[in-house]
Amino acid sequence: MRKELEDRFGPPPTSVDNLLEYAVLKSISERLRISSVERQGSKIAIRFHPETPIDPAALVSVVRSRKGIKLDPSGVLWMEVTRGEQVSAAVRNVLLSLRRQG
Repeated sequence: MRKELEDRFGPPPTSVDNLLEYAVLKSISERLRISSVERQGSKIAIRFHPETPIDPAALVSVVRSRKGIKLDPSGVLWMEVTRGEQVSAAVRNVLLSLRRQG
């Protein structure tokens, strides 16, 4: 979609890139049955719907694969975003890892 927009109108402004990134995150989240993704300072909370198709073993694998990520007893996946790290890219990478593992 971005490439098509760029072909027709030139490089899109940052706001359009942000909107496209949001659409990607929303699409992946819907497929994984994630009920919410919330930012609290430098931490991101990913809450899963009770009927998520993600295998618990896959979730553990993703937790072990990245520093600063943990799963709390209530089932919320918390990830720490480091200074200078792009939040949407970090969330997208974790969601894609969950999708590949699941």
